[in-house]
Amino acid sequence: MRRKGFTLVELIIVITILAILCAIGLVSFRDLSRKYRVENQIRRTYSDLMNARTRAMHTNMTHFVNFGLNQYAIYQDTNLNKTLDIPPAGDTQVLMRQGPDVEPYSVLNNNPGNENIIWSGGAVPVQIDGRGLVSAGSTGTICIAAQNVQVVHNCITVTRTRIAIGQWTGQAAGVCDANHCAQ
Repeated sequence: MRRKGFTLVELIIVITILAILCAIGLVSFRDLSRKYRVENQIRRTYSDLMNARTRAMHTNMTHFVNFGLNQYAIYQDTNLNKTLDIPPAGDTQVLMRQGPDVEPYSVLNNNPGNENIIWSGGAVPVQIDGRGLVSAGSTGTICIAAQNVQVVHNCITVTRTRIAIGQWTGQAAGVCDANHCAQ
């Protein structure tokens, strides 16, 4: 009499194949998740810069975007001295992105899962006047370092008259500047 069912060997083979397929899917999902995180972060930063520019023109007041470790903040120059005075010294904080809202801000990428934002403008905050122009001394490029992830956008150039989003072409060499951020 023939019995219907599976042998132990057949069951082990099916389980092994399913485990391999799940592992491949997990790796693909992790890469897709990193790609989304990088692109989402650069778009959010770009949007915040553009909003700061719009607010500066709307209020006719200087605005600052200050980059720091694992955060960036936007301030309005409410005391009208054209210098960033971090509250409570005189300026008003308009926006703060930190912690889970932003990827870690540092130049070194010791953990490939943690993408880093590199601001080539150094310690100088981006200063946007009431006409929407960035001061000459606070221009620069923002790059997000993401190794082994192909993204469409991962850099922003901040020039005197324009804020543009693009793709970082100098990542392999570690060069973050306007010449290596292709729009």
